[in-house]
Amino acid sequence: MVSGWRDQQASRNLNAATLADRESALRRFQRFTGEYPWTWRPQDLEEFTAELRGGDHPAALSTIRGYQCALRLFLEYMSDLRYLWSVADWLGDATCGNATSDTFVSPSRRGSSVATP
Repeated sequence: MVSGWRDQQASRNLNAATLADRESALRRFQRFTGEYPWTWRPQDLEEFTAELRGGDHPAALSTIRGYQCALRLFLEYMSDLRYLWSVADWLGDATCGNATSDTFVSPSRRGSSVATP
């Protein structure tokens, strides 16, 4: 999904440095949480931000805002139904309670590889 997000941004003619910075912010947050994106919670971002602002060398507010923007853009991409994601794309073999691909994509937008009930 990260490579698809990178491609999406590149198609908008964004600077290579912008793409690298955004991906770096995403990967740093993922390392901080140790979780997959679909399990991220708002408090994870709050804790991450608090850690960045603390210590002997706190991050600049503009840096933190850049991280927040990158994460928002990634999550918007990941949840965009125009890309016909399915839960299987997100989770692989992992389970997600009662959620199915039908929960996220209407029948008229499903790809041929998605089974219908």
